[in-house]
Order: sequence, then structure tokens, then C-alpha cells
Amino acid sequence: MRGLVGPKVKKIRYVAEEQWFLEEREPNVDHRFFTVWQESFYYAYINLGVQFSEHRLLHWGALSVAAGGVPLPYFERYPGLVPLLSERAQYVREWVRIFYATLFVGDERAYIQFMFNETQWRLDRGDIARLLGVTIPDEPSSLHFMSYGDAEPPRHAHDMDFPSDEDVSILFQQPFLLGTPRTLDRLTPVAYTINLALRRSLLYRQGYN
Repeated sequence: MRGLVGPKVKKIRYVAEEQWFLEEREPNVDHRFFTVWQESFYYAYINLGVQFSEHRLLHWGALSVAAGGVPLPYFERYPGLVPLLSERAQYVREWVRIFYATLFVGDERAYIQFMFNETQWRLDRGDIARLLGVTIPDEPSSLHFMSYGDAEPPRHAHDMDFPSDEDVSILFQQPFLLGTPRTLDRLTPVAYTINLALRRSLLYRQGYN
């Protein structure tokens, strides 16, 4: 990887599943990885000094004040989310590095594959829904497709298409009339809490979107 320019590295990263996860682990590769490619990307991230966003904690007391009540029920429905966001010891940076260095996203984002604890994992939408305790609607919406369509990688968002005042009014304190400013201070307690949580969520590296 050393000496390659950014576009070349991106092109290499988009490989077929058969190349990224072989039928058998390659010999002499670190057991945290499955192929030499994965191990190479991992150490490229290390050597290039790719920065991770700092793991920031949510302060439930401050969130309670902002939300006008205890916000925990909104987060407790997802097992493990509360300690991950509120206890620094629950965040293991090395696990995150390995996840991103080994991640493979299947066609139509139907599943993901990655390495964890020296084991290859594959999760599809049904697996993730069961783990989160949610149900998948008969006609699920794809936020990824809404943002990128069928554009080939590396992808860029579509032209900005802002939702109407009627569509977003549920997120803001009432009355929310035509042309009302969409500012953070006007969000409902629930919307403000969710926005704050998302802004503190785990991002792979600084500046990544």
C-alpha cells in the first residue's frame, strides 16, 4: 500500500467478495484477518496515521434536562447501546480498526462481512433486526439508495433536496408555520436528544461522512 495514491487505494478496496474473503484463510496471515489484503489495509491505516474520532460520552443528566425527562428508554431498546455510549471502557478502538479494515458490504447492502475476535462474521438485514429487536417492514426504505441511488463507488450524495415544512414539522416545537427557521433550539425534546446522540455516534475517522 505504501506509495499508492488515494484513488488507487480506493479502487483496490472495491474488490469482489471472493478476493476479500477467500474460502480458506491465507497462510501466514495474522489471525485477526482473513487475507493479506485485509492485513495490508489495517497496517496502512496505522502507518498513514488515519485518525479516529475521539470516543465521546453521553451524559444522561444533561440529556434528561434537554429532553424534559429521562431519555434512557429511547436507547435501552437496543442491547448494549447505553453502556457503549456512556462508559469509556466499553469502547475498544482496536476492534473498530479491525472492523473497518476487514469490512465487506454485499450487493445491494444485503449483508456485511467482517472479522471479530479472529472469526469471520456475516450479518444480513434479518440478523441485524433480530439483534436490535426491531422488525423489517414489507417494503423497507433504503436510506443509502435515497442518498446515492445506483451510482458506482466512490459515491457522492445527490443534489440537495430539502424536505418540506410539512414533512419536518413533527421534529419541531409547535406552532411550526411555513418558513419557520429549522434551528436546533426549536427541536422537540425527543428530536433534540436523537440528534445529539447521532452527533456523538461512532465515526471511523475525523472528517469521514
